[in-house]
Amino acid sequence: MSYSTYLKVHQLTDTFHTSDPFEIAEELGFKIFYRDIGTKKGMCTNMLGFTDIILNESIKNTPECISVMSHELCHGVNHTDCAAWYTVGKLQQNQMEYEANSFAWYDLQALYKEEYGERPNNFNDLKVAYGMPDEYYEFFSSADIK
Repeated sequence: MSYSTYLKVHQLTDTFHTSDPFEIAEELGFKIFYRDIGTKKGMCTNMLGFTDIILNESIKNTPECISVMSHELCHGVNHTDCAAWYTVGKLQQNQMEYEANSFAWYDLQALYKEEYGERPNNFNDLKVAYGMPDEYYEFFSSADIK
């Protein structure tokens, strides 16, 4: 995993005094919408300097919404020149998707510590708290929880 991604997460956390991806997006001026976007979980678009994050209305008010939002936040911060759909699994091999998943991994660890006062003990802690998909286990198994 990229140390620069880890640093980006912590820079945002330090700047906005939270790891909550919704609060960070709001502070950055990103607009968040819930829409029926089929089987996709989320997407991020940037047009004329405005960033919109669209989350599938089917995940609204679920723990999964937090992990998808964190993933899309990375696209909004780092990939301002294109639209990006939230994907996991085989498409994770795409560099932008891998980076966004890595970002979400680091961000949700920090959010867990912020909300629960301690680091997550295992992958399941993050999965239950934030609907983290099983595909993120790759990050857990390849790095220590920071």
